[in-house]
Amino acid sequence: MELAIISDIHGNLVALRNVLDDINSNGIKPEDIICAGDLALMGVQGPRCLRLLPRDEIPTVKGNTDRWIADYAIIGAHTHRSFARMVGGTLIANAGSVGR
Repeated sequence: MELAIISDIHGNLVALRNVLDDINSNGIKPEDIICAGDLALMGVQGPRCLRLLPRDEIPTVKGNTDRWIADYAIIGAHTHRSFARMVGGTLIANAGSVGR
């Protein structure tokens, strides 16, 4: 039995798609993949990475950045101006627009 272990995706959707395609082309099923965490934070496509990964089939451990998001942050979406500010004990952040 072959296993695939993935981790440190950090919101890189292109890389995640390529890795999942490679895993699939080698005949490894989703239930034989283990995700060691750090799925979304630091990349511009974190939410799309979360939606792409079939977490109901792939055992996933929360990485340190996943715990940080879950415990301390609200990451906003779709305003063109980036910002980060603390409100109480919670970080409110928005990466802003990507492009020019």
